[in-house]
Amino acid sequence: MKTLFAALLCALLLILISSGDLYAGDKLYRFGLQIGPFIPNNWQIQGWTSIWRDQDGSITGGNLEGFGNGVDIILYGQYRFRHWELRFDAGGRLLIRRKLDIITETSETRYENRLIIYPFTLSFIRRTDILKTFFSPYFGIGGGIYFADWEEKYSYSSGYSYNRVWLKGSSAPFGVHFLTGIDYDLWWNLCLQFEYRYSYVELNWELKDQDTDEREKIKNLDIGGTSLKLGLGYSF
Repeated sequence: MKTLFAALLCALLLILISSGDLYAGDKLYRFGLQIGPFIPNNWQIQGWTSIWRDQDGSITGGNLEGFGNGVDIILYGQYRFRHWELRFDAGGRLLIRRKLDIITETSETRYENRLIIYPFTLSFIRRTDILKTFFSPYFGIGGGIYFADWEEKYSYSSGYSYNRVWLKGSSAPFGVHFLTGIDYDLWWNLCLQFEYRYSYVELNWELKDQDTDEREKIKNLDIGGTSLKLGLGYSF
């Protein structure tokens, strides 16, 4: 983790001292919306689904772990200052895997997992302006707070037997990220954006069983990942 922070600090210094043309135009402010798929770094967050069948193809059981891929929805505001830009963004990162219901002649099993992350981040961005066209590449680094809510539900019933596990937990770790993208001027003050972002958000989770009050701890879990977003920005 220390090595990662050192690398990001060096990258930030390179951004601030790099030479090049200023961002074209006199517009200092930009607001926009970005949306796109999110792919988790960690296999525990990604998870998997297993379905078990007998010889004739009938479902006999199954299992669901993790949350799968998700979607990023981000609102941002940006300010240009000399050779670099400062962006603040906030939004939602939704990793909601549809519940899995397995119903056989003798039993019923249900899973439902949910992870929602609310990132509030600050980014330092360097726009290269090397193409001298309608396209404007950029790159940057930053960090922020990631408010996260985790919930897992599992239930099994067979005859007069019933078992349930319901785990919930919340946390607000600090994370860092790297981003790069390209803007395309549409018309007037509007631009179309394509952006890649990689985030690293490590934390120690504590999940509480809602029925028994027992607690489960998961150490050094990365809830960050890769985002590919399309967006619209308005400058003035």
